[in-house]
Amino acid sequence: MRIKRFTALTICITLIISLLLSSCTAALNQTDATTTLIACSDFQHPDGNEPGQEILESFVQTLNANDITSADGLFFCGDYAHHTYGVTEETVEGIKAIKESFSPLVTQNMVFVQGNHDASLGTEGLSPSGDNDPENDEYGVFVLHNSDYMWHNDNEATIKRTAQRLIEYLNEKIVIAYDKPIFILSHLPLNYSMRTYHDGDAMHANYIFNVLNEAGAKGLNIFYLFGHDHSNGWDDYLGGSTVYLAKGDEILIAQNSRTEFKTETLNFTYLNPGYIGYYTNVNGADDTLTVSVFTITDGTVTVSRYSREGIHNLKTQGVRNNYQGEKAYEPNTTVYSSPQTVQLTKVTDSSLIKNLINEPTEGEGGKYIRVTNPSKLKDGARCLLIYNANLFMLPKVVTKENSNGVKRIGFAIEKAADFGTDTVYGRYSDKEWVLTKSGDGWLLGNGEGYAKFTSTADSAITATFESAGDTFVIDGSADAFTFACGENVLNYNSRGLINGYAGNPAAFSIYEFAGYTVNVTYGKANKTDALAGETVKLTADKAPNGKVFSKWVVVAGNVVLEDETDTSTSFIMPEGEVRIVASYTDK
Repeated sequence: MRIKRFTALTICITLIISLLLSSCTAALNQTDATTTLIACSDFQHPDGNEPGQEILESFVQTLNANDITSADGLFFCGDYAHHTYGVTEETVEGIKAIKESFSPLVTQNMVFVQGNHDASLGTEGLSPSGDNDPENDEYGVFVLHNSDYMWHNDNEATIKRTAQRLIEYLNEKIVIAYDKPIFILSHLPLNYSMRTYHDGDAMHANYIFNVLNEAGAKGLNIFYLFGHDHSNGWDDYLGGSTVYLAKGDEILIAQNSRTEFKTETLNFTYLNPGYIGYYTNVNGADDTLTVSVFTITDGTVTVSRYSREGIHNLKTQGVRNNYQGEKAYEPNTTVYSSPQTVQLTKVTDSSLIKNLINEPTEGEGGKYIRVTNPSKLKDGARCLLIYNANLFMLPKVVTKENSNGVKRIGFAIEKAADFGTDTVYGRYSDKEWVLTKSGDGWLLGNGEGYAKFTSTADSAITATFESAGDTFVIDGSADAFTFACGENVLNYNSRGLINGYAGNPAAFSIYEFAGYTVNVTYGKANKTDALAGETVKLTADKAPNGKVFSKWVVVAGNVVLEDETDTSTSFIMPEGEVRIVASYTDK
């Protein structure tokens, strides 16, 4: 009998210990699953970095008093320099001051966005443009620098290219059914304001907004953070220094002019993370300096805002900006207390984002390499001919005349941007020339004929395409190649075309086509670019914990995979760039 009682007692004790261990393990796992991120913007104290650091140090003390004693990352949405623009030293010193001030709380995963006052990309401390996901993959980060989405938004083409890069990044998340938060960090907001009206800021925001809103509708969990609007009460109608809009709220999105905006419904969370330099109070709106804290647990993100005194509303009541003559829209009077908890959702629509933007992006399309010596040119090479470093000479014959009606015939020209490096990417097949070896020179072709000089009665030398073309001698240096046929040379005409002349040769850079790009996410290819017809081999990355490889997903390109379900497979390179993602599913 005693043995039975002893056995029963032993079993009970064992069960109790097991339950306690399970509870402790669950608690530990819950702690391990928590990620804390701090965010703020605009380190621009009017009196310099030293008093600015004092403000940050007081924030650290406040966060400590609210049981935030460590963090896993820091987001800073731009402007480290003060009253000047583009000074490298000010940007570098500002970033160093921020890192030093927050060092008691966080020293890893620090992301610094370029603001409109800051030096150019590549400056020490500034994060790379685009994907900045941490190694532990607990959240996603995409950076929009001022060079990507700029102050005084007059560069629509650049913003469209930025939106296209954002599409590719989010499509990769859609493919793997990413259910963690994705932070889009920008210096500039998307919302229309009187700053758009006066300065053009946030023009073309519709391109970026449309991408984010469609991604949010598919189930991705997006948080857009911005700074910039801390002067002249620009965002007073939204809450002044404390702006927060939730999914389902309405927002005014700037379009393609200073006066055009559209009322949209948000499919993502939108906020300024808090200004820590100053906020100019001109309308009586909230001007409190704040920082935001994001606490990520399994299935939720809790967003909190803190002033130096403690917890602070995420959004305060908006007031009209009479200082800047705001009349076209009404203030948003909604108040959001702090904290707010956002429930993370699953991807419900796995179709890719398409047809919003049709612009090439860096690292996509064809790859072109600058030719440094004409002896390195290959027979049959497809080349871009760049006149004066910034104009395409197109394989297209045009006729132009001057104010006196005198006509000239030659090859058309077109603006060429971003051709200052040895390697460029883009979709330029309609601008390519084919160079065919002919004796000691070269024929310049367009696939249907070859360039030929013809003298006319008024001594002009036309340039056209004929079945039998002229042989050109290519000579010079990398940025100043010349094309000569006897005494005649390719010459830039004052009417804005290129034809022939007996002197004054035009200077060209030559970029030779080197293949189409191969972009692989969550895996590797044995080639980063390949010519059509070449075999490309793929190897998937090791599956994350709790997941197994599912299949390869072709995001872009006319590709037929040997076996889409094998972690190691191959395909024949098509005519055009390729983007492929390895996808994984739960075990």
